[in-house]
Amino acid sequence: MKNIQIKMKTFGMEKVVLAGLVSLLAACSTGGVYSNAACGIHPKAKCTKSKVREEQINLAADALFKFDRYAEKDLLNQGRDQLDDLAHKLANHYIDIESLTLVGHTDRLGSVPYNNRLGLNRAKTIRAYLQSRGVDVNILAKTAGESQPVTDGCHGVRPQVKLRACLQPDRRVVVKVLGIKKTRVNQCAIGEDIITPVEKNIIMDKPNKDNLIKDAKAKASQMKNDLIEDAQAKATQMQGDLLEEAKPSNLMKD
Repeated sequence: MKNIQIKMKTFGMEKVVLAGLVSLLAACSTGGVYSNAACGIHPKAKCTKSKVREEQINLAADALFKFDRYAEKDLLNQGRDQLDDLAHKLANHYIDIESLTLVGHTDRLGSVPYNNRLGLNRAKTIRAYLQSRGVDVNILAKTAGESQPVTDGCHGVRPQVKLRACLQPDRRVVVKVLGIKKTRVNQCAIGEDIITPVEKNIIMDKPNKDNLIKDAKAKASQMKNDLIEDAQAKATQMQGDLLEEAKPSNLMKD
């Protein structure tokens, strides 16, 4: 009799566990993609959809090239280091880059056609350098020549050495990056923590999200049915064992 009571309690515990698993799967399949902590997602997780943004980086031409030069052989060591850092940033700080634009700028010294060519050639050299460092995106090289100065022109500044120094901010290459950065984009935030999704397309548009929920419901339904069938089989087996043990034993005949 004691054995029967123990088996009945064990079966009762199994039913509770199985019922809990079924409830858990049902909750996972019906809740929002990020709303159910029982499904492995923090209940306070807040996610943002991917946003393409433009970042602008200014590179001082005087730190990149020798004065009035543009070829790769004219790159300064400091300039190579800057471009290596830029290539590393593009490779590691972005999830996706749609386009990369390089715009060469010059000071007002020299003719307009000359400055236009100088700005374009510097942009082309930087494009080739970045590509040689593994930057495999669409890179557009352009020139603004002397048309977009950031100084007031330094008119009246003498001698020539001081004038060149005064115009230095105008000599630059502007890098325009259009893409999706890793920081808080395509990620879920929990307070100050960042949780990166296992798959990039977990943060998704509505059709993909609906498909994920549909698949989760189908899987949960199948697992639920499997658990119920298994529980019924175990119950039937256990019931037969209990009835067998409950039968009175045959008495030995003399």
